[in-house]
Amino acid sequence: MAEDRQGKFQVLLRMLTRLQSSSGMTVVELSQEIGTSKRNIQRYLEDLRSFNYPVEVSQGQTPRYSVTNQRQAGALLNLEETLALAMTVPLSDSCGLGQAARRGWDKLHYAVVNGQERRAKSELPELLSTQFGWTLSAETMQTLLLALVEKRRLRILYRNRTAVEAEWRVVEPRQMFFQERWYVRVFDADKQEIRNFRPDRIHDLELLSENFQVPLSEIGLDPHFHKWDLAGEQAVEVHCQVSPSLAMWLRENPVHPSQRVEGNSFWVCVRDVDALISWILGLTYCRVQAPDWVRDRYRERVQALLE
Repeated sequence: MAEDRQGKFQVLLRMLTRLQSSSGMTVVELSQEIGTSKRNIQRYLEDLRSFNYPVEVSQGQTPRYSVTNQRQAGALLNLEETLALAMTVPLSDSCGLGQAARRGWDKLHYAVVNGQERRAKSELPELLSTQFGWTLSAETMQTLLLALVEKRRLRILYRNRTAVEAEWRVVEPRQMFFQERWYVRVFDADKQEIRNFRPDRIHDLELLSENFQVPLSEIGLDPHFHKWDLAGEQAVEVHCQVSPSLAMWLRENPVHPSQRVEGNSFWVCVRDVDALISWILGLTYCRVQAPDWVRDRYRERVQALLE
C-alpha cells in the first residue's frame, strides 16, 4: 500500500513539475513524458484538481494543460512538500511520502503568521484527510467538540483495532490531539481508566445530558503523548538486554519517560508493545528478556523477517 502511494506521488510530482515549467501540454504529450496511458493522465489531472491545484486548460482544437500561480502553504514549502501535505498529512507509515508530508507540516509553524497559525493547524488535517479515509461527518465532529467544551459525557459505538465488532461505551472526553492522525483522549467509565481512541473508529455517538468534572489529579498533566502509549490496554514493563554502546546512548538520549537503564539492562513501561518491538528490530543489539509473552512476540517478528 505504501509503495502504491509512493509511486502515485512520484508520478503526480513529475506532472506538476512539467506543467509548471511549460506553457501548456496536451494529454498525449503528458502521456509520452510520464510513460502512462492517456486515460491515466486524465485521472491524474482530476487528482491534482481535487488537491486544489489550479490546473488550467486552454481553449482550442487540442486542449493544453498547465499549472500557474501556484499557491503554496508558505514560502518555505517546496513543491514536493506541498503535494505531500495535500495527499498524506495523516499518513502514519515511514515511507518517503509520509516523511515529506511531516517536514512540510513542521514548516507550517513558520509559514503561517498573524494569528492564522492556530486555525490552519486545526482545520488543515480535517480538510485534507477527507480524501484519504477521514469518515467523520461534520455533525460527529461538532458533537465531539461540544462534549469537550461543555464537559458532557458521550455514549459511543467504538471498535478497537483487535475487536471484530464495535461495542457501546460511555466516556468522558478530555482532549483531542494530532500525532500522525487524530485521537481523542477519554476517561472510559467502564474500564475506569484513561484511553486514547481514534475518532475514525467511532461508528455512532450520542451526547448525554450528564456533565462531569475533571479530577484534580489529571489537571496540569503533560498534554503530549508518546507513540508507544497511543494503543493497547494496560501498560506492561518490558525488560531488554542491550549492548554497552546502546546502554550509554540510552542514558544520554531517553526514548520514553518510564525508561530505566542499569548496566546493560533496559526497562520501559508501555501500552503499545508492537510499536516498541518495531523500534527494537531497528537496533543493532537489543534482545527482549521479559515478560515471556512479549519475548515470544518479538521472536515471531524476527522469524517473520527471516522468512
